Amino acid sequence: MSSISEAVLITGGTKRLGYQIALKTLKMGYSVIIHYRNDSGINLQSLFPPEYKNRVYFIQQELQTEPENLIKIAASHPVTLCGLVNNASIFETGNLADIDHLKKILNINSLIPAILANAFTTTVNNGWIINITDANIRTPNSRFQNYRISKLILEELTKQLAF
Repeated sequence: MSSISEAVLITGGTKRLGYQIALKTLKMGYSVIIHYRNDSGINLQSLFPPEYKNRVYFIQQELQTEPENLIKIAASHPVTLCGLVNNASIFETGNLADIDHLKKILNINSLIPAILANAFTTTVNNGWIINITDANIRTPNSRFQNYRISKLILEELTKQLAF
């Protein structure tokens, strides 16, 4: 790799699956730009082994506010942005009886990944995008109806973006 390394932007990258994706990405030789909503008092630099310290960048941002700016901020780091992993999501109970909840879930889990994907493709010349859905979205579940619908939409958006 050159002195400017390739980097992957991972939304929701400080916990659970996002964190594991970030670790694997670092092990593969890429730098990572970790998006997070709030740090909950965590020392972010201590999340990753010291050997990766110079290849990890952090961006704190509420995605519901101008999400396309996340791509601009990521692209301003001293790396070449080559990948986007849309991992951030809301996993909460809720069904179609609560339309306000459905709107909130659709926004974060479906629409914002589409906005980020569009901003990414206009900013990055040669890159790739991974959208994280859920293996259980096809099984009806009235407790998580809104979540399932949002991830089904994200799956379809992913197919359409691939054209």
